[in-house]
Amino acid sequence: ALILYREIGDRQGEGRTLIGFGAIADNLGQYPQALDYYEQSLVISREIGDRAVEGLILNNIGGVYDKLGQYPEALDYCEQSLVISREIEDRAFEGLTLNNIGEIYRKLGQYPEALDYYEQALVISREIGDHAIEGVTLNNIGLTYDKLGQYPEALDYHEQSLVVSREIGDRVVEGRTLNNIGEVYRGLG
Repeated sequence: ALILYREIGDRQGEGRTLIGFGAIADNLGQYPQALDYYEQSLVISREIGDRAVEGLILNNIGGVYDKLGQYPEALDYCEQSLVISREIEDRAFEGLTLNNIGEIYRKLGQYPEALDYYEQALVISREIGDHAIEGVTLNNIGLTYDKLGQYPEALDYHEQSLVVSREIGDRVVEGRTLNNIGEVYRGLG
């Protein structure tokens, strides 16, 4: 498909195909290749002025750098993505990106910053009824409170996440949340 799009000069099709290749490489743990595909697609999205796709790619690149443990780079790309999500007024994507930025700050041990971004993501997810992001964000807030040793707060947020994940049938988040609840009880002794 990529060759065909290039032959007929369909830049949008070429860019979207490169995003797909990037996602496959990312899922396979082939991060340098994923970054290469995403960077190629980023150039195209900017050339054709597709801000929504540009924001998506920036977020994806941030995600790859997050997996590589290169948190300053991850933050830079996710913050660029956040600017675009706000510019194009895509509240769902804004909430997802806020959650991702919170996750990076949590991994950096910057818990107040993480909580700030998670809380913003939670407000948006509830405003727009995005229960999947709501469940993930509640779980992430619980993880952050656990790291702070604030176990009652951690349990409260994990239990809220558990309710949401069960309501929408998200077994992955449900399983992670149950595991995290067990970790909080371990912390309590």
